[in-house]
Amino acid sequence: MTAAPRTTAAQAAPVRAFPASRGSMRMTSPGEPGGGGSGSEVRPALQDTTVARSARVHDWLLGGVENYAPDRAAGAALVEVVPGARQLAHSGRAFLRRAVGLLAGEAGIGQFLDLGCGLPVLDGNVHEVSQAACPGTRVVYVDVDPVVLAHAFTTLDDNADTLIVGGDIRHPGAIREAIGGFFDWDRPVAVLMANVLDCLPADGADDPDGPAGVVRDWAAVLPSGSPVVIQQMVCADAGVRETVTAVMTGATGGRWGRMATPGDLGRYAAPLHIGPPGLGDVTRWRPDSPAAPGPLCPSGAAAWGVVGRAPGAGSPPGTVGDGGLRSGRGP
Repeated sequence: MTAAPRTTAAQAAPVRAFPASRGSMRMTSPGEPGGGGSGSEVRPALQDTTVARSARVHDWLLGGVENYAPDRAAGAALVEVVPGARQLAHSGRAFLRRAVGLLAGEAGIGQFLDLGCGLPVLDGNVHEVSQAACPGTRVVYVDVDPVVLAHAFTTLDDNADTLIVGGDIRHPGAIREAIGGFFDWDRPVAVLMANVLDCLPADGADDPDGPAGVVRDWAAVLPSGSPVVIQQMVCADAGVRETVTAVMTGATGGRWGRMATPGDLGRYAAPLHIGPPGLGDVTRWRPDSPAAPGPLCPSGAAAWGVVGRAPGAGSPPGTVGDGGLRSGRGP
């Protein structure tokens, strides 16, 4: 769930790919602690534990243990403003698991690209869910945080169907090039953007570095019919949004926490073909059992998400979001 601070094209960090079966991992990432500038080795010891990091704050929200005092303080500050933040984080993660499982098992999507993947969760990581539903599914994890990449590498061990890419999600062409032949680019690739768009600068729709621009750029480079999953916390209350944004960007050095409105999320998803149930509360999207809507937070915040489809060349409006997940399996 980590995106790099704003850079110009000339300053953009090189994108590097690391097969999970390799014995070491290297990356360059200017502007990130421990990123080096010329292929420095990624080690967990390079963590800066004096400043909260978005991945570790989210780990705390989900009940993980890979977090430090500043991360816990930032998470507690978020919960102070949004009392249901931890439940919303769990609801968002459950939505992602359902989407991945259904896309792999029901739609036969055999390739997943997790942008801003964040730290591994206790259960239900993307490669675990997708490969259980459809053995042989290939998964690429992308993040710019070297600590996240180191944890991913350790967790994956020798999973030959998984690739780790160090890079900035605002450069889809470079990431696609790094993935190369690991994916079959003639078949759909499911792209996951869960809790990562709020790491990007909340600028206008025409800004390529903003969330809308990033979704648009990814939709343009994906194979026709590729599913795109977007999820993040939203709130219609301007006061709550401003407070959350100030607290979280302050705690993380500007790297996370720009809270969006439901309308913003709809704007981000505008390049996609969206079928029913459309954009909304994640608890309503293909629930495992009949369920009431997600808990109403006193702050008015909610976990929202959508599953759409990149149009590509000649792709008709899709139905990926409605339970008719049927476009991904090859002949």
